[in-house]
Amino acid sequence: MTSVSSELADFATGLRLDGVPLRTRERAKDLLFDAVGCAVAGHRGEETPQIERFVERLGGGGNSTVIGRELPSDLLGASLLNAYLTTAVTVCDVYVPAHCHITPEIVPPAMAVAEREGSTGDDLLLAIVTGLEVTSRVARGLDYPSFRARGWHAPGVIGPFGAGAAVGKLLGADLTQMRNILGLAGSQSAGTWAAWGTPTVKFHQSRGAAAGLLAGLLGMEGLGSSPDILAHPDGGILPTYSGGGHASAITEGLGEIWELERISLRLWPGGTPLQTIITGIRELLDSGWDVAIDDIELVTVTVAPGVYDAHARFVEPTGTFESLLSIHFVVAVFLQEHGLWLDHTGPDHYADPKLRAFQRHRVRLKSDPSLTPTTCRIEIKSDQGVAEVTVEAPKGHPDNPPARQQLIDKFLRCTSGRLEAPEDLAAALLKLEDARHVSEVTLPMRKVVV
Repeated sequence: MTSVSSELADFATGLRLDGVPLRTRERAKDLLFDAVGCAVAGHRGEETPQIERFVERLGGGGNSTVIGRELPSDLLGASLLNAYLTTAVTVCDVYVPAHCHITPEIVPPAMAVAEREGSTGDDLLLAIVTGLEVTSRVARGLDYPSFRARGWHAPGVIGPFGAGAAVGKLLGADLTQMRNILGLAGSQSAGTWAAWGTPTVKFHQSRGAAAGLLAGLLGMEGLGSSPDILAHPDGGILPTYSGGGHASAITEGLGEIWELERISLRLWPGGTPLQTIITGIRELLDSGWDVAIDDIELVTVTVAPGVYDAHARFVEPTGTFESLLSIHFVVAVFLQEHGLWLDHTGPDHYADPKLRAFQRHRVRLKSDPSLTPTTCRIEIKSDQGVAEVTVEAPKGHPDNPPARQQLIDKFLRCTSGRLEAPEDLAAALLKLEDARHVSEVTLPMRKVVV
């Protein structure tokens, strides 16, 4: 019998761009486009200098683009650093069913290898489609409640599969090589929720990208690996990490139903469940409700139990990353500023006594088991009465998709003040197929404002 790993490898090996629907290609370009913008913004991350120093001490050199920086790096260094940059300020994509950020693992190694190989824009786009679909398909096969109960964090566990597949696609892997690449990727799967609330949880994406790069390069050298890394009863990803999982879900409708289209984008910085809450407050403001924060008596936010358990601890954050995980903080800031961006997540906001008092005394977080992880209810009491809103899915979710112009606006906010010509880069990325060499889109990423 053909293993699920072999079926997935066969799909990745045989995929051609003309076999990918236009809608799916456009979605993949949106995800790439968004990832590049997030990576430029990532230079504002608190821990970014630490990762940069780490990469330099690995060896440095090379000619692989580091997004938003003039100085290039080697293949491994660029993959590690670009992955961290993409996730550094908590505004990148997420595949909600497995709580997995995917573009940080896929885009950096694919871009680095495409540069080295002199690939075309079409080549890079096909590799990214392959990597996104492979990762989201493996995610689809997880029994996520069981996976989560074991403490695993998805980007470092399943991200290497898509990253390796993308690299193998660029290097022309045959079926055996691609299957070995998947085996090598799974052999490096790691990362747990014990890191939650610390910068290490973001490094899981970096390590996932690096693991995929290594898997792709080693697989092309002919290094053998498990032919059934996903479903093998003794150490396969599905039985070991998620209690058996759903192997058939990985290949069901493969090439006809595109799981990458279920990847969400975030329009604001902040943890994934916070996007629903921001969407709700934004809807209230857009409907004409407008009450000064000083006139608000109480804000009650009701979320699913898992969301409550993950975020209730961050009532008064003490750093930027904690502020991006704090429902209390995000509610207070959005009500005061009528918006939320990176400028609002520093110490002038998270250490502001007035905001901290509002968070502590006038934001109440509640749990309701009838709600899904993407749903929330918000009730705001003020001297003008009670305003209420229920949100089923945040803006950016596939069930509440953003317009491309919203993604362009976000990209320009991410790149403002850092790149010389962000509008030109945006246009080139959104017409990636026209690039005769990927350097046409990667070299502009190095042109930083002096």
